[in-house]
Amino acid sequence: MADNLQELLTRIKRDILPNFDVIIYCSPGYWDSEVNWEKYDFSIHRLWVAHWDVETPRLPKSWENSKMSWLWWQHSSKGHVQGIQGDVDLDWINTKSVD
Repeated sequence: MADNLQELLTRIKRDILPNFDVIIYCSPGYWDSEVNWEKYDFSIHRLWVAHWDVETPRLPKSWENSKMSWLWWQHSSKGHVQGIQGDVDLDWINTKSVD
């Protein structure tokens, strides 16, 4: 999976959106157990971490090991918004990591 993700990120930056930052969305549990993250430095990309029902999100190891933080944190999947039926995701933005 890491090889495919690295190829995708490279192609996006090179061929599609060269002037934009790529953001990786993932949960720490999935990332750490299912992605061979040690092979590449994915922490050069901003992180949108999905970690629900906790006081503070745990970072996937790529970002934790690099002392990087999250840009967005999806802290719940059970939010409610007037005019929308059903649950919605709730997110926080880390204003300290916004350029």
